[in-house]
Amino acid sequence: MRRKMNEIDFNKLFNDSYEYIQNHSDEFYDCFYQHFIESSPKIGEKFTGVNLENQKLMLQQAISHTIGFFVTKTASPYILNIAKQHQNLGVSDEMYELFMTSLIFTLEKQYPHYTAECGLAWRIFMSPALELMKHINDV
Repeated sequence: MRRKMNEIDFNKLFNDSYEYIQNHSDEFYDCFYQHFIESSPKIGEKFTGVNLENQKLMLQQAISHTIGFFVTKTASPYILNIAKQHQNLGVSDEMYELFMTSLIFTLEKQYPHYTAECGLAWRIFMSPALELMKHINDV
C-alpha cells in the first residue's frame, strides 16, 4: 500500500538550507571542494593550481546567479559567461553530475535539518543552470 504524499514546499526547503549555507559558508565550501575534488581524478586535474579561496567566492556568486536564473528563466551575462567558460574548459556532463552529487553530499553532512526532500529541492533549483551549462554550445 502506498503512503499518501503530503505537499512539499521546495522553496522553503531550499531557502532555509541556503540561508544556513550563507551563515556557514567557510565550512560548507571547504567540505564541498574537498569532496568534489576527491570525487574523480578528472575533477582533481581541473583544480590543480587553482586558488580555492577565490574559487569558493566564485561558487557563492554563481549559486546566487543560479537562483536568479531559476526564478526568471533569463540567462544573465554572468551565467552565460560561466557556461561558456565551462564549455571551453571541457567540463563534461559527468562532471556536472559529480558537482551536484558533491553539493548534495555536503549539504547532507553540514546542514543539520537535511532531508531527502531538501536534497531534491537543490536539484530542482540547480537544474536549469546546469542544463544551460551542458548545452550552451547548442544555441
